Amino acid sequence: MLAVVFFCLSILCGACKGGDAERRPALLLRVGHSVVTSLEFQRAFEIAKAAYPHNALQEAEARREAQLRLLEEMIDELILLEEAQSLRVEVGPEELAAAIQKIKADYPEGLFEQVLLENAIPYAAWEKAIRRRLIIEKVVETGLIDTVELTPEDIAAYLATREQAPAGDAVSADAPLAPELRIDTALIRFLRKQKAEAAYTDWLKGLYAKYAVEINHNQWSEITGAAR
Repeated sequence: MLAVVFFCLSILCGACKGGDAERRPALLLRVGHSVVTSLEFQRAFEIAKAAYPHNALQEAEARREAQLRLLEEMIDELILLEEAQSLRVEVGPEELAAAIQKIKADYPEGLFEQVLLENAIPYAAWEKAIRRRLIIEKVVETGLIDTVELTPEDIAAYLATREQAPAGDAVSADAPLAPELRIDTALIRFLRKQKAEAAYTDWLKGLYAKYAVEINHNQWSEITGAAR
């Protein structure tokens, strides 16, 4: 696990006191210019719990592991959003609207709104999350996939694998299916994504070194119930 810097809330808030400080939400996480409050984390965790089997988080240790997993995912996301600012990556209104329409098209009429309502997710918050996801996808595209270099050996190895595969045996669900196995832009794109997946962890580690990650240790202890 990559190291993070733990610090006291008083340091983050400049040892703020008085009425304003009391009304200010307690910060849990800061990555560059982006912050997450304890309340925001706990709300996100309530949503994340829906992905776990019933009663899976009854034990304190299992719950803490799930909370830590969510925290790590949030850190990854905030780092990628910081990199988006560095790369000047943006998602326009039309692009966002098209993505939302595509998602809604997978639901029967009225069911999409019902799902949001049942999970107590405000539409504005969901739309914001979709926009962030699109931005992150663009960052990975621009910062990693587009920088991957393919060698003749990479292409030859892939084509040899396809030629040796048994009939009806797909190498990958995303693999190009051109019968003549020609080298085209779709194949190049596929191979770049394949190499990018293998390089993703090291690439993300490089971004961790680029952006400061700070966690409020006191708030984290309160959330997880861990001893300080």
